[in-house]
Amino acid sequence: MITDYVFGGTRIVFGSGVSGNLGVELGALDLRRPMVVTDRGIVDAGLLQATMKSLDDAGLDYRVFSDVSPNPRAEESLEAAKVALDMRADCFVALGGGSPIDAAKAAGAAAT
Repeated sequence: MITDYVFGGTRIVFGSGVSGNLGVELGALDLRRPMVVTDRGIVDAGLLQATMKSLDDAGLDYRVFSDVSPNPRAEESLEAAKVALDMRADCFVALGGGSPIDAAKAAGAAAT
């Protein structure tokens, strides 16, 4: 079951299979060039596939940065920011747990 929840003005969508809707969700926000930040564990577990299919199906121009350590280092976030700037990303998507979320937030801050 996919659930929408609004907390403090932020819409959170969660549930089994929700990554398969990412392209539609980003398109509804008029976002076309997402930078996906994740880690090798997510990639190796095959959890990135539904996200990539959704982005492909929506025709979005995205990049995946999966070189995030369990305790992200500044260099990783700076590299993700460089990739995002080079591709002219218009948003960041963190896929995974705390490490990808922290790295994506730091990369977003560095890119701005």
